[in-house]
Amino acid sequence: MNNHKNNLIQYRGGGYDGCFWEWNYFFVDNKGAFHDVYSSGRAGADTIEKAQEVLDTANDHVYKYDVTTEAAWTEINQESAKPNIQLLIAWFNDYDTMQESGIEEFALCTICDEKIRCASDIVLEDYRGCGGIAMTADTLICSECYTGWLCPVCSEFAGEGEIKEVPEHLQSYTQLCEDACKYCIEQAETEYEQTEHQDKLWSALTTGIPDLFSREMSWFWHTT
Repeated sequence: MNNHKNNLIQYRGGGYDGCFWEWNYFFVDNKGAFHDVYSSGRAGADTIEKAQEVLDTANDHVYKYDVTTEAAWTEINQESAKPNIQLLIAWFNDYDTMQESGIEEFALCTICDEKIRCASDIVLEDYRGCGGIAMTADTLICSECYTGWLCPVCSEFAGEGEIKEVPEHLQSYTQLCEDACKYCIEQAETEYEQTEHQDKLWSALTTGIPDLFSREMSWFWHTT
């Protein structure tokens, strides 16, 4: 292990029901000691012997990162799945607390591209399936960007540029908020239209204006 000091090793682990393989990690510290960062399934290297087998195998699917360099963390952010980045930041946060290693791990916010040092400041969004039973997220956000792009109406994360101005006639349907996500605006439009229809129907039935059989009331006959 001494030839791999300060290296994070990424390899194909996994191999369990619902998962053929997935990225696993172990770390060799500055003294050459082995640390199991994340191992899973039959191929997971959860012992130093198994880790040595990974290092001894000429394999295109084994990647080594010198985590004492900024370039390594930049590459990890470019090449790794967002949940894996969060996992690594969390592990090294804990390791740094115990060892005072001086390693300056960071994730990069998808929106502002600023460095995120602490795993608790990372928010994952845009989840999707990625084969078998696995899930991943396509967006990694800092807490500041996450808060900045929350919809004022539904409090859900809307995404960069997805908070729009609410037309004035719809604001009574968006809790008087002047801005909202497109879904809340669409819901407000639906509710506004329903209220308009109800008012027109009542007026048509009680006053004859508008005429119930006019083009203006055609929506009524198409929905009954």
